Amino acid sequence: MILLSSFLNNFIQLVGVLVIFGFVLVITYFATKWIGGFQKMQMHGRNLQVIESMQLAPNKYIEIVKAGEVYLVIAVGKDEVTMLTRLTGEQLGITEGEMLGMCNMALRIFALSFPFYVYNKFLMSYYQTILQPGLSTVITALQGFLVIVPLTLGGIFLWGLFGVCAAAVVSEAATILLSCLYRMLGQRKGRFERGVYMLPEVEQVKNLDCSIRNDLDEVIAFREKLFSFCEENHITERDAKILGLAMEEIAANIVQYGYRADRKNYMDISFTIQDDKYILRIRDDGIPFNPLEYRPDGEEQKEDVTVGGIALLKKIMSDFQYMRVLNMNNTVAELNIVPK
Repeated sequence: MILLSSFLNNFIQLVGVLVIFGFVLVITYFATKWIGGFQKMQMHGRNLQVIESMQLAPNKYIEIVKAGEVYLVIAVGKDEVTMLTRLTGEQLGITEGEMLGMCNMALRIFALSFPFYVYNKFLMSYYQTILQPGLSTVITALQGFLVIVPLTLGGIFLWGLFGVCAAAVVSEAATILLSCLYRMLGQRKGRFERGVYMLPEVEQVKNLDCSIRNDLDEVIAFREKLFSFCEENHITERDAKILGLAMEEIAANIVQYGYRADRKNYMDISFTIQDDKYILRIRDDGIPFNPLEYRPDGEEQKEDVTVGGIALLKKIMSDFQYMRVLNMNNTVAELNIVPK
């Protein structure tokens, strides 16, 4: 149930991003058009328009004025106006239609960056989910500063508006490439699992998965189911009790303090026998609570949260991890298998 809820929330967020992106494109289009013609809109009459003006010195300007269908270049001083020459429309260079065409092309170029942007955001969330926040940080740094800033500055000086839009596309693609190179380098050094998405290679896996409501009776019922699963797979009584305690303590805290009262919510619980360890994963969409930040003597710890059992689990479990991803708490507890 919580998987469906999470999918719907992610889909709604994606649709929201698409709508916002389209809105930004429209606003950018009209803003560019407005900025390009701002001076003309501020300084025009029925038969006269100031097309362009440049200040040479205090109280001295050169202006291009359109009088009817005639373009005049005039010099404006403090007490005098002098006509310098006449121009045709072709001599003025870029027309308004051409400017709008350039803006449209620039927006199309910029829109090409969106698929790369979405993929980068996916990688950031994915790396957080598999407990690799370092890779997520690398993408954030590349995407937010290290790549986009120099490319944008170079694009401005070399190609102007088109350069800025092209820099957005190239920077997002370069971020993907550089993050992949960083991951591959880490894989060569043995820091990460092999493969594009670094999925662990396991020889034998047995799972017990379940979604339960925020109800203590269901927590207890799943604990009994977990004990039966442990017995069927020849897990020692000691390890089974530790795993049952871990599941019950974490899930009970979620039920009692993770949700508002009178709301029907679900949490996902997964128990895996994987190679040489037991892995217990619990995921919920309740309020953020990181058990790793708990300090027994901390003044900021809420008194009504019973974390004494969690504090004990942090000592007896082989590994204890927490990650807040996509507005969901992900708690992972691992217990090494002791050879009989």
